[in-house]
Amino acid sequence: MRKYLLTLLLAVGLTTGCKAPLYDARGPDEFCQVHHALMHAEQIPAPKQEMPSREYLEARAKFFPHAKPFYLPDPKGQYVVYICDYCVHAEEIWKSHNDEK
Repeated sequence: MRKYLLTLLLAVGLTTGCKAPLYDARGPDEFCQVHHALMHAEQIPAPKQEMPSREYLEARAKFFPHAKPFYLPDPKGQYVVYICDYCVHAEEIWKSHNDEK
């Protein structure tokens, strides 16, 4: 009986697991200041990217500030962020012209 109970508790513990914390990282405004478009909220895991180049950071600030983030502080967390579809598209175009991944 004890073996059965222990196995059951172990199975329940393994299937429930630990959930990553959820952070609300949305900014104060729902509209993209570059494209003047309504952004949508999206839940994403923390990105696992290296620090981008200075050129990318300058272009991001000017042309696509609300593309998916390249860095968030808790690598094990989940985040709710505002994403602008036009920023995502502008970032893709910039990366294709600048050999940036």
